[in-house]
Amino acid sequence: MLESVCLRPNYSGWIVNACPEISLRIFCAALNTAASEARNAALNALMSISFDNANNCLLIAHTSGMLQSLLKGLYSGSDESRDGFCGVLCNVIYYNKEATRLVLGRQF
Repeated sequence: MLESVCLRPNYSGWIVNACPEISLRIFCAALNTAASEARNAALNALMSISFDNANNCLLIAHTSGMLQSLLKGLYSGSDESRDGFCGVLCNVIYYNKEATRLVLGRQF
């Protein structure tokens, strides 16, 4: 399951292929930072690795604190950031049904 992330190229200086779990935790931390450039770079990277990749979407959904950070981001930040938070969540929900259940709840 981790191979799909490992095979992705580096994006915006982020090193995704070294260790996906750690990279995703770093992205999650960047989402909660006050620095909009770091937050937007993390959102761009997450949108890139989640696009049309069910395994990556599930990894994102299972990363501790990630869904909370993405949902919290919908209510704060600039329009650009909110677009990014929506984009990542849309990819995660669209490309992986198990991840959809994690985002929307078990009833779905």
